[in-house]
Formats: sequence, C-alpha cells, structure tokens
Amino acid sequence: MVDPSYARRGRALAPVGIAWAGTLESTVAYLSEGQPTGAAWRLFLDRIRRANRPLLLRLSDGTQLDARAREELAEALGSTRVSLVSRGSQKHSEATALRWLGVEAEHFEPRELRRAASFLGVDLNKVKAALAGLDGAAA
Repeated sequence: MVDPSYARRGRALAPVGIAWAGTLESTVAYLSEGQPTGAAWRLFLDRIRRANRPLLLRLSDGTQLDARAREELAEALGSTRVSLVSRGSQKHSEATALRWLGVEAEHFEPRELRRAASFLGVDLNKVKAALAGLDGAAA
C-alpha cells in the first residue's frame, strides 16, 4: 500500500515516504527519507501486527529511526523475523537496536538481497518484484 495522503508544497505533491506490499509469505516495505511518523507510520505498524509474516524492510540512505520509532516497530513485529536492507554501518545499528528490543533482526546490504530473503525463508524473486514496485512508490 502506498499512503494516499500527500502534503501540498507549492505545485508539487510530496509523498510521505512509506510503501509496502504483502505476499502470501512476507511483507516487503520501503521507507524513504526522514523520520517515519503520523498516519502512514501507524497504518504500516498495524499492517505488520496483523500480517504476522516475515518483514523485509528497505531503508533509504536518509531514513532515520529514532528510539521511539524502533520501540514501536519492535512492538509491532513481536516474534516476527525482519531483514533490514540498507547501505552503511549506521543502518546496521538499526538491526542491533531491534535485537536489543527482542526482535530477530539482521542487517543486509542491498547487494545481499539473496541472503536477506534466505534469512526470512522467502522466495527471492517475489521479494525482488515487490521491491521493484515499491522503490518508485515511496520515493
């Protein structure tokens, strides 16, 4: 789902930066620039709670998860496994923080998508197809 709420900035519309899609075996999501908050973030957390499926979460370079967002995400995930896919050591710390909160989480670089899917026990081709659609939707 792509959040339909947009904020007007001049003539352009700016998306909130959260998109996700569900398959029968997993949820695949993309978070773009900034700190996730508001209605879109709440909808996303509710989706994770209801789905109870492994989550592959793609974080853009500008995504920021503060302590509160990590706690909310950990609570929504519960015992659900999560692969965090992003570049850089700073994002690696997001997986570490989630593990401290009791989540079975691992960090993977974008080039390690096969390992990320394997960690979740999901089909790589389905993950790739979902991500291809989400990259543009949340940008």
